[in-house]
Formats: sequence, structure tokens, C-alpha cells
Amino acid sequence: MLTISRSARSMILAVSSLCAISRPRNLGRLTAQCLALGLAICGARNVGVAQTFDGYQSAQSVVVSTGLSGPQQVAVDGNGNVYIADAGNNRILMETPSGAGYTQSTVPSSSLSGPLGVAVDANGNVYIADSGNGRVLKETLSGNSYTESVVSPSAQYRRPQCLAVDGSGNVYVADPGYGALFKETPSGNSYTETTISYQYNYTGNATEVAVDQNGNLYITTGGSANGPVVLKATPSGNSYTVSEVTTFGASGVAVDDNGDVFLSYGSRVVEEVPIGSSYSQLTVDENLSSPAGVAVDSSGNLYVADFKNNQVVKDTGWNGNFGSVNIGSPSSKLSLIFRNDTYYSVAMGTPVVVTQGVVGLDFADAGTGSCTTNGPTYNYSDGEACTVDVIFTPMHAGSRYGAVELMNGSGNVVATAYLQGTGLGPQVGFPPGAQSQLSLPNVTSPSAVAVDAAGNLYIAEAIVAYDPANSVVRETWGVVKPLV
Repeated sequence: MLTISRSARSMILAVSSLCAISRPRNLGRLTAQCLALGLAICGARNVGVAQTFDGYQSAQSVVVSTGLSGPQQVAVDGNGNVYIADAGNNRILMETPSGAGYTQSTVPSSSLSGPLGVAVDANGNVYIADSGNGRVLKETLSGNSYTESVVSPSAQYRRPQCLAVDGSGNVYVADPGYGALFKETPSGNSYTETTISYQYNYTGNATEVAVDQNGNLYITTGGSANGPVVLKATPSGNSYTVSEVTTFGASGVAVDDNGDVFLSYGSRVVEEVPIGSSYSQLTVDENLSSPAGVAVDSSGNLYVADFKNNQVVKDTGWNGNFGSVNIGSPSSKLSLIFRNDTYYSVAMGTPVVVTQGVVGLDFADAGTGSCTTNGPTYNYSDGEACTVDVIFTPMHAGSRYGAVELMNGSGNVVATAYLQGTGLGPQVGFPPGAQSQLSLPNVTSPSAVAVDAAGNLYIAEAIVAYDPANSVVRETWGVVKPLV
């Protein structure tokens, strides 16, 4: 697996969001960031065109694919342990990394009924939304075992669905059955419950919730008169200031240390990247079937409950950075997603892969993506996407920058996505040659030398200014002949 620095990842995401999406925001920053990257082709984007760059298909691996029944929320701790609300089997699973796979165990809990939510704090304590029983439990880790306590007891109409826990141990509970978002604040050996007001433009009930390191909440809502939305609630004294992240319904939400918001819906997971006071969207994974919960670890890896496929998958490497690759060695393929973002059928065009503006260098089309195999005249329906698969084979050491451009029939660029990679290892080098001294008895004061295609040497003899002995001597092997 490639290890990519968070700063490099943020840079690529920012440029991808700004340079490549069809409705870019903050164009002054767009120009600055493209120039800062040193890209030779920060191609102008045509606002409103049908073809848009939509993100990078991540490398997907399976955490667990057997024995699950309707997995819902997932969580991950600082050690990489993955917790799964296995609702259909009335249990909470813990998947512990072990070599190239995971070792499965069950978090012991009493008489769970269709648990939909799970969260974990920095100490390894596990919180469970025991939805069918209308309660929230805490399993406190002590050595290799757990001690169970109640965070929120069973009550009429309660159906907790999603949980989040912050660094202070406060537990946030999205309860769409009760139509509320609760905050459970630790108070001795119990909790004090308050209701968080998050209404924004007549939104529906909170269905999912996540919290970042600054205490900001990210809330998905169900249907309402104005449709479902995803909200950000920023603490302000004893209340919250609510703003909009995006306007669609999501079945899972997570947030990383950079404030990037990950949302699952339909068949994919998207990343909402904050740009000023708004967000730009990138697709992370669209090879899913009704994804539910989503979690992100400190390295930026995503964990997704692939609900209809009854599995949990791990997504890595969706940011357009190939990482470090040895010079002359091809990387694994990276898939870039382009989507028809209009209300009618349209051809995507011909993919062209360039390295710092030049075709045929480090970045190349692998020829296996559907944008390539379907051909330039294939018509895509509204919302339909295709991919361009790219391989990085560095020809030089150091950072290399490239792009994928979609060209229409007139040769105009209609969509652009950006790439980065680093070449590792020595370039072609030449050792020093063997040195010997030429015996040229008629040359005493050489000041310049030249050689012709036949190997003859021409030597300028410069004794002193205006000296009659100044001359140009041609040294032909075996013969010395003054020319001037």
C-alpha cells in the first residue's frame, strides 16, 4: 500500500476540486494553487459543460465478507480495529488487523436487538445504539474484557440509529424515530441528556451524525418539504450555528482531521472537501451496493458497510497521488471517474494523458478504462460515468505532475483531472572515463581545442599576443600539422 503524506493528499484534493470540477469556486485561489503545483497544463474549465471530473476510484479491499447480515454503522479506533454494527445478527463485531487480514471477535453485550450504531473512543470504549431496545450502551474496556453500562435507557418511541463520540466523552445520538439529536454528557457514573437544535430551512429528522476534533457536528437528515440535506453544526456557546454541506440524502457520514466529510449514498461514497465557506465534491468509491455506515482512520483510509453485499470494505488511495514508484517500474492502475452532469445524453470525448503538458512520458493511459474502451462517440446518459485507467512509470527522479484531459471532436478540452507521483532511484549515470595525457611536442601553450567527426584535434596555440608562434595546430593521429 502506498503511504502518502496528508499535506500531499490535501494539495491534490484541493487542486482536483478547484481545477477540475465543472462548477469551481474561488477562481483566484484556483489559479494560485495550480501555479504552486507547477502544472504545465492547468487547462481552463468550461463552466456548465456536460462532462465533469468526478473523482478517483479507490483501491478497494475486503475487511469482512462472510457471516454479516445487513451491516450498518462502522467505526475504527487508533489501532486500526474496525467495529461493525451487524444488525441482522444482533451483535457488534470487532475486526483486529492481523498480517494481511483481520481476526474477528464479538464485543460482548447483553441481549442486543437490531443494533444500528456503533462508536469507539480514544480509550477503546465501545458505544452501541441498541436500536430495537431503544437504548444506548457503553462497553468499557478493561484489559481484555468489557464492563457494560447504560448511557441512555430504554424509553417509548426511542430508536437510536447512529452514534458519535468526541474527545471529552460526550456521546451524540441521532434518533430519527424520536425525531431528535441528543447529546449525552458524562456526569459521574451517568450521563446528562440534552437535545441539540439543528433545524435549517425546515430539514427533516437527523438520521446520521459524526463529530470532528473541534466539536463540529455533521448531520444527515431525512426527507422534508425541502428534501434531505447534510448539515454542519458549529458550537457557539451553549448552542450551534448550522450551515449546509450539501443537498442530498446520505446513509452514512464521517469526517477526518482536515474537516473533509465523507458521505455514502446510492452506490458510492463521496468526499466533500471544504473550500472556504463551501464544499467541492469528489467520488471516492462507486463500486458499492447501498452503502450504509462509513468511517475514516487517521491515515485517511475509509471503511464502508457495503449493505446489500453484506460486507465491509476498506478504501485507500483515491486522491490522484501514485506515491513513490521506482524509475522505470510501472505502478498499479489508478482509475479516474468522469461523469455526464446534464439532463441529456452526451459523448464524453477522447481521453488524453499528459505529463507536464506532454503526451507519452511518465503518465499513460492503461487502455482498460470504460472512457477509453467505449470510444469517443459513445453516448452517456444523465449521471452515467466512465473511467480512465492510468499507469505511472517515472522516467526521472523527483515529483512528476500530469493530467487526464477529455477532448471533444473539435479538439477542445472539456474536462480535466490531475495526477501526481514521485520517481525513486538513480537516473542513468555515466562513470568518469579513463584519463591519459596526449604527447603533442609541438603544442606548448594550448588555449582551446575542438574535434571533428573524424577525430582530428584542432588546438589553438596562444603564446602571447601578436607572437608569430601563435597558431592553430591540427593533430591527426601520427601527424602534427600547423594550419595557421
